[in-house]
Amino acid sequence: AVRSTAHLNNDNYAEARAAMMSLRNDSGDPLGLVPDVLVVPPKHEAGARRVVAASLSSGGGTNEWAGSAELLISPWLA
Repeated sequence: AVRSTAHLNNDNYAEARAAMMSLRNDSGDPLGLVPDVLVVPPKHEAGARRVVAASLSSGGGTNEWAGSAELLISPWLA
């Protein structure tokens, strides 16, 4: 898992995904992780939906991250 306190937007989401996929074991071998769940507290649901569920970006172009992860809203993180 990767925890971030950065604003939830496409750039920070991409950075967190890259960080997770870059994780290596003690021997230096890649862990082979591909994140497929985005867990957020209820107050970040709208932003998370814009990042992983909306087919269009806020600028009107195609959202490259749409469908890249399942969205899980967790009241336990509130």
